[in-house]
Amino acid sequence: MLTRRKLPALRCAFAVALVTTSLSASRLAATDPSLWSLAGAGPVEEFPTGLAIGADGNLAFAAISQAAPQGLYHATLTRIDPFGQLLWAKSYGGSGTDWPESIVATPGGGFVVAGSTSSFGLGQPSGWVFATDAAGALLWQKAYTVAGAVGSRFDDIWRL
Repeated sequence: MLTRRKLPALRCAFAVALVTTSLSASRLAATDPSLWSLAGAGPVEEFPTGLAIGADGNLAFAAISQAAPQGLYHATLTRIDPFGQLLWAKSYGGSGTDWPESIVATPGGGFVVAGSTSSFGLGQPSGWVFATDAAGALLWQKAYTVAGAVGSRFDDIWRL
């Protein structure tokens, strides 16, 4: 269910994602507690892990989503406009478990996501980075494994 109002000029606004059985996002401001809210944007069992704001003002949420019927977890990106309108939602990963931990926007309008994967690499949890274009198409991905480590993951990513 989407509730929308015209956005006033704001000095400061916040976007929040709630951990529920599906993505719940809201845009909040000190002067107006709820500018919009969006619930159920993505797949069932979706847990937000990161948020990036693109140069165009659109928001992208990285989330862990449970795929049926296997019950494995995959990375999902959900992109919404500044008014809370769903633009797209896409899943990424392979036959194992894939967890996004952090997301950044790129100057070209795409996104880079860091986390962990057991779908790629040496058969054990590995650090995982992937990039998308502005429409969510996968551009590249790479798994990083530390020799001798039981498992690896990336907790955060920053654009420098």
